[in-house]
Amino acid sequence: KGWEIIFNKLVLRFSLRKYSISELPEKLKKKFRKKPLLLLLDEGYEAGKESLEWLRTLTDHCDSLFVLLASLPDSEFSFSLLKQRIGERVELKGLDRLETAELIKRRIEWAGGQDIRPFSLDSIEVIYNHTLGVPRQVLKCCSEVVYQAMERGISIIDSGFLRQVSNLNGIQLKELSEKQRRLLFALDSKSLTPTQLADQLEWGRNRDNAMRAVNNMLRRLMGMGLVERERVGKQYRYKTTAKFEALRKAFPEN
Repeated sequence: KGWEIIFNKLVLRFSLRKYSISELPEKLKKKFRKKPLLLLLDEGYEAGKESLEWLRTLTDHCDSLFVLLASLPDSEFSFSLLKQRIGERVELKGLDRLETAELIKRRIEWAGGQDIRPFSLDSIEVIYNHTLGVPRQVLKCCSEVVYQAMERGISIIDSGFLRQVSNLNGIQLKELSEKQRRLLFALDSKSLTPTQLADQLEWGRNRDNAMRAVNNMLRRLMGMGLVERERVGKQYRYKTTAKFEALRKAFPEN
């Protein structure tokens, strides 16, 4: 109770009135008085320096303002302006096998079904290995598989059926873009940070855009099982997996 959530309409309304960065905190105080405010920001890695300046000013002058900022784990370098203002860091990891099965079960029950049917227990293992427990990917994968099963008149989805489904039948090398191949070969048995990769690949003149591209691509390649990461100190380092090494001969050399 008492929480006011600021969405785009509120921010837009203030923007249209052309308040300066120094005026906005006082306007917020007058509007909400002492009510606690919760500002939810997604895809924080897309924030530019100007946006972060606004956010820093708001947090400095609005004592009742709380900010929940969601971003990629390797984009912390972008938030140097806010470093001293971050009170808590939470890292969300992929689900484990049991949690993946529970997610599928709850989604099916929410839709009016029972337990994990039409999926079999062995199919859950295949889905987990394919999605690495990323919730969005798990649900997307299940949805695609269910539609294909319906089209073929199949009532039970087991591991055998999943292996027949093209998009679960391993990595399709021809679907990898030139940039994805370049990134994979740049790692080439090395353990590198996203910053080191961005410097090596030289994707564009804008460093922030290059870092976003590298982080987004690393996330996709992790989902495909071709890249893995480990935490070293305060940084994440990435390297290719045994799965990629086994498939490497299929890639054309640059």
